Formats: sequence, C-alpha cells, structure tokens
Amino acid sequence: MTALHGLVGGLAGSVLAAVVAVNVVIFSGIDQGYEATLEELFDHNFVVGVVVAAILAAGPIVGAWLNIRRIRD
Repeated sequence: MTALHGLVGGLAGSVLAAVVAVNVVIFSGIDQGYEATLEELFDHNFVVGVVVAAILAAGPIVGAWLNIRRIRD
C-alpha cells in the first residue's frame, strides 16, 4: 500500500504545487498572468521562473513523502 499512498500524495502535491505556482506567476506582474508560459516567465523575470519551476518539481515529491510518512506514523 505504500506505493499507492505515494501516488495519492504525489497527485495531491502536484495539484497544490500548480495552484501555488500559478499564484506566484500572477503576482510576479507578468502581463499574460496565468496564461504565461514558462519561457515567457523566464524572459520576464528569471528568479521567479526558477522559483516556479522549483515549486512545480518539489510539489509531487513533498506530497508523496508527507503522505507516506503520515501513513507510517
């Protein structure tokens, strides 16, 4: 069951990371807002692009880890 819990946690983490990343993009001040691509975001502000990419990459990993840890405790 640990793999299933990891999958569920990863999916939940992905959804949460996407919501947070979209909000970071919107508040970064880019003209296209939530419709901006990562390329446009990096062209607008490199640091915000790195932060958004890190959030999108870390979301599923942290979500899976937290869910597996919660089940084991």
